[in-house]
Amino acid sequence: MNLGLRELATFLAEHKNDRSLVLAVVTATEGSTYRKLGGMMLIRKNGEFAGLISGGCLEGDLVEQASNDDVDASESTPST
Repeated sequence: MNLGLRELATFLAEHKNDRSLVLAVVTATEGSTYRKLGGMMLIRKNGEFAGLISGGCLEGDLVEQASNDDVDASESTPST
C-alpha cells in the first residue's frame, strides 16, 4: 500500500524550519473510506499541504483548523 510517505518526507524537508506544521493521521474509520488507518497529511498554516486523508471532503476542514492559532492538534477532530 502506498501511504504517500515519500511525498510527505519531501514536503517536510522543504518546510523543515516551519514550526507550525500540523500532521493529520487517520486513526479510526467506519464503513467505506478513501484512506484507511495510517493515512497522513501535513498542513502548513498558509493552507499548503501534502498527502490526503479522504477523497477531498475533509482536507478543506483540516486546512481551516490547522490555520487556527488556537488549535490543539492533539484534540482536534474534523467535522464529517
